[in-house]
Amino acid sequence: MQSHTDEVYLAIYEKILDGTYGPGEKLHIAKLAGLFGVALSPIREALSRLIATGLVISESQRGFKVAPISKEDLQDIYTTRVLVEQAALERSIKLGDQNWEANLVAAFHRLSHIEKKIEVDSLKKYKEWEKLHREFNMALISACGLKHLLLIQEKLYQQTERYRRVWFFAGLEKGNILIFSRKQKGIMEAALARNGRKASELLEKHFEEAQKMILKSF
Repeated sequence: MQSHTDEVYLAIYEKILDGTYGPGEKLHIAKLAGLFGVALSPIREALSRLIATGLVISESQRGFKVAPISKEDLQDIYTTRVLVEQAALERSIKLGDQNWEANLVAAFHRLSHIEKKIEVDSLKKYKEWEKLHREFNMALISACGLKHLLLIQEKLYQQTERYRRVWFFAGLEKGNILIFSRKQKGIMEAALARNGRKASELLEKHFEEAQKMILKSF
C-alpha cells in the first residue's frame, strides 16, 4: 500500500515529465499540500526525494523548484549515459546467464510487438510504450552485478525521459517513435552473440541518434 509521500512523489514526478510543472517553476509546499489534500510533511518528503532524481532542485532559504533544461544539459546527460551504460552492458554480456538472455529476448519481443500494434499519438499510448522501452533498456544491463551503477543509470534515465517528453509534446508525428525497436534489435543481437565491442558501439550510435532527434525540439 502506497503512503501519502509515495503517491505525491509519483504525481509530482509525472507532472514534471509531462510539463505541467515547467523548468524553473517554483514548487510551493503549501499549494501542493492543498492540491493533493495532504499535510505539509508528505509534500516536503516527496520533493526531497525528487532532488535525488535531478528533476527538482533546492535553493537555500528559497524552497524547491523544477530543474531547468538546456541543450548543454541534454548533451551532458547523454554523454554520461553512454559511459555508464556501455560499462553496464559490457559487464552484462560477460556475466549474463541463460536467464538474462531469455529476459532480454522477451523484453525486446514485447517492445517490438507494441510498436507494430499501435501508433503513439497520445500520452496514454506513449506511457505504454515507454514502460516496455524501459524494460528492454534494463534487460540489457541487468546482469552487470553492480547495484550502484544501476542506481546511477536510473537517475540518468529519468532525466533523459524528461527530455524525450519535451520532444514528444513538441509535435511528434504519428509513428516516428516506432523506430526504436528496429534500432535496438542490433544491440540485442550483438549482446546475445557476446560481442561486447559491437553492442557497445551500437548503443552509443543509438544514443547519438536519439539525442539529435530530441535537440530538434528546442
